[in-house]
Amino acid sequence: MAISFAGQSLIIILVGAMADRWGLRATYQWCALLGFAGVAFVLMLPRRRSTSRKYTCAEDKDNTWQMLRPQGQPPHPLLKALERGRF
Repeated sequence: MAISFAGQSLIIILVGAMADRWGLRATYQWCALLGFAGVAFVLMLPRRRSTSRKYTCAEDKDNTWQMLRPQGQPPHPLLKALERGRF
């Protein structure tokens, strides 16, 4: 939390300096451009590989995930994603 607070404080100072130097409209446009550029970095993150464990989000010692779906009904898409390890 301390790193987050320090980072946000630094960003506020930098945005204020940009606004003083180039104006609020240019600062807003640059911040929007940087925000959209961040999406490219998120897409470059490696996908999670499936592990030997069946469930990666929580331990399943008492079949918790199986109890969420009644017998005979197709699994919910969210549960299917959990089983594949993509959530």
